[in-house]
Amino acid sequence: MTPLEGHDLRLVTERLDALADPIAVVSEDGAVLARNAAFAAAAGTMIQHHLSPTMKAMVQSLILRGGGSQRLVLESPEGERVYDVTLLPAALTGTVGLIGGGREFGGMVLLRDQTLDAGLRNALTISRARYKEMVEISSDFAWEVDRNGCFAFVAPQGLIGYKPRDLIGRSAGELMDPDHQVGPIIPFLSPTPLHRAEAWLIDANGSPACLEFSQVPLMDREGEFVGARGVCRDITNLRFHEAEASESRARERTLSRIVRLFRREAAPEAMIQAAASAVTHGLSGTGCQIFSSTTPQLRGVSRPNFVQEAVFGRAGTDQEIARVTLLLQEAEDDDGVVCDEINGRRFMAAFAEYGDRLNGVILVWRDYGRPDFTLAEQRLLVSIGGQIGVALEQLHNHRILVAVSRTDSLSGLLNRRAFYEDMQRRIRRLARSRETGALMYVDLDNFKMVNDTRGHEVGDEVLRRVAEILKGNTRGTDIVARLGGDEFAVWLDAADDTVAIKRADVFLAASAVLRKYSGSSQAPLMFSIGIAVYDPVYGEDMNQFISRADAAMYSVKQRGKGSYSVAPAPQGGRSS
Repeated sequence: MTPLEGHDLRLVTERLDALADPIAVVSEDGAVLARNAAFAAAAGTMIQHHLSPTMKAMVQSLILRGGGSQRLVLESPEGERVYDVTLLPAALTGTVGLIGGGREFGGMVLLRDQTLDAGLRNALTISRARYKEMVEISSDFAWEVDRNGCFAFVAPQGLIGYKPRDLIGRSAGELMDPDHQVGPIIPFLSPTPLHRAEAWLIDANGSPACLEFSQVPLMDREGEFVGARGVCRDITNLRFHEAEASESRARERTLSRIVRLFRREAAPEAMIQAAASAVTHGLSGTGCQIFSSTTPQLRGVSRPNFVQEAVFGRAGTDQEIARVTLLLQEAEDDDGVVCDEINGRRFMAAFAEYGDRLNGVILVWRDYGRPDFTLAEQRLLVSIGGQIGVALEQLHNHRILVAVSRTDSLSGLLNRRAFYEDMQRRIRRLARSRETGALMYVDLDNFKMVNDTRGHEVGDEVLRRVAEILKGNTRGTDIVARLGGDEFAVWLDAADDTVAIKRADVFLAASAVLRKYSGSSQAPLMFSIGIAVYDPVYGEDMNQFISRADAAMYSVKQRGKGSYSVAPAPQGGRSS
């Protein structure tokens, strides 16, 4: 290609001056090679013989893009100027190759001054001041859209967090919340007037916003839709408050129903079991487990241990429960609720509380395919946790009272009433299993002399030592009781006379430690033991059975004490 030099550039400049519109020839790097007078006179475009930095940056951008148009706003001594900048690339002008100075030809730049049009638009906006002031005092937001649904006007206060400049020219449909849209026509484009219609949008922060619309469509002379104008009011908080109030009412109804169901039960254990059933149904679960704390703790102070008190439906495994408890303890400092999934099953767990103590856990299960637990259901479980906490406290106190009522305070053994109740249950079980059991009546010999000569404190110490001897030489399945005074009883589960005799020998040998407490060397402390074996084949009632053991014990005392005797069977037998 032949470079464009000297006289060629002058010829180009003369031709450009003949044009009325601002035009310039530029190199590929954005340098001005030739321009007409109109381009040089365009305010803000040139600084001496060079393009202004802003203009040059846009020209270079258009060169890289291979041409095109773009709007540019420039500052000039006369004020802000608005230009449409168009670049005709070298290929379209028919001039390619090198030009003066070894530069590549970039193209031709044409300017169109749009300042007047922009000014007219601003003037139009200003002319609406009266309308603006009226809508500002009548609503939260005012707007107008064109026939394409794009915002043509937005009141100065903006719309749900957006400023007017963020919305002008933007499609109103982009603001609609797809999760709440109920029809194909959005309120901004309704062809019929709307009055206090509601719609959900997405605000500038990305959150749902509910607006109440009043709108009128704009029609041309032919009755064609050309836009709409309206006002709207933000009622998001109102709707959220209504939803919260509705949720609260539903939660209270469900909670009341659950509490009413499990409080129908009088016994604390039955109450907790009824609670597990009621919670399962009330929360649409497939199973529920309720645990109590073996050591109730203050929130956040230490980690309690839990034991299962009730289960309903499909429960979790020990490994799953351990995982749930760990997750729940990790969430203890938050809201104390955990929703997650283990082995394909969804669960929701919350603490049960009494006062400022965590005294239990409620665990609700849902099988795979069932919906997730909602926030409302989580809040409901927290409320239930307070009620369950009260029930667990009642259960704890009930067990304390039961333990106190069944225990001899001095020895720590079962008392007479508790012993006979438990023994009666054992005897009923033997009737079904056809096994035998043995009852041993143990009486202290010469105990009265200890109290008379050495005092009741020593006597109490003796009774505690007897309890240790009997308890320490029996199995966990056996029962040991203090019947009163210096009388004790031992029930040997699944035992016959041979087992009972061996145990009597052990007791007698161990009782040697009691001699040091004796009131006199001539009246040593010893055991007299009466043994009776229960065999269900005889159909013996409990009173007869007890009488046989008691009689065997007195027979020992009559023979000289410090030994044992086995009562004969109900229909005869041998005595030792």
